[in-house]
Amino acid sequence: MSSEKDIKEVIFEKIPREAQIVGIEMEGPAIAVYVENLGFLVNGQQVLAEVAKQLRKRIVVRPAVKARKPKEEAEKIIKQLVPKKAGVEAVVFNDVFGEVLVSVRHPDAVEELGEKVLNDIMVETGWKPSIIRIPPLSTTVIPQVMYVFNQNAEERFKILREIGERIFRKPLFKTETITLTFLGGAEQVGRSSILVSTDESNILMDFGINPAASSYADSFPRIDRIPISVEDIDAVVVSHAHLDHMG
Repeated sequence: MSSEKDIKEVIFEKIPREAQIVGIEMEGPAIAVYVENLGFLVNGQQVLAEVAKQLRKRIVVRPAVKARKPKEEAEKIIKQLVPKKAGVEAVVFNDVFGEVLVSVRHPDAVEELGEKVLNDIMVETGWKPSIIRIPPLSTTVIPQVMYVFNQNAEERFKILREIGERIFRKPLFKTETITLTFLGGAEQVGRSSILVSTDESNILMDFGINPAASSYADSFPRIDRIPISVEDIDAVVVSHAHLDHMG
């Protein structure tokens, strides 16, 4: 496994100086590369794909803070670039990740232009956009999603950094033994959960439920049977969003 230092060396070696890299952060399982050259966000995808393939890691490129337009100016530009028939309802910025959510009534008007609108927004504003659709009927879901989008963003970023540092650091011990403990989902459908243990970490793969179970004991993974405390679990990895895998 490549260490954080090795990863940064490869990125600086492979990505051209024209990209103007100003920072590389380990954010959870992904590697975030911050650049000041906004054109690289659009034109550097081939290079990034090659680097990601070499490192076997997910790489995310974000505009550097200095490259971002002020919010008011960026919002005006976004409303000019998004087709009027799309019907922009709200624009919400996330300062921590340099992202912007643009809620529209007719996303098809944006999608029919391909990636052009999104790319133009990135290059012109320095913010990375996502388009979301406003439902035809009034709902509180979208405002809540946009609220969560910004809520505790700094705390989320800090947590991702801490997780990233643990993922990409050099191993503390040489792993000679890997133990799998099935807490549920073995020879049955539902409540899938596997504890993967090595000499230095414990990872829980899924933690689902069995909605059809007739008893409480058969509904949930047998967390009471593991030889460690819950506090010793380093991470929970969810394979996909089904009840029998995520609960």
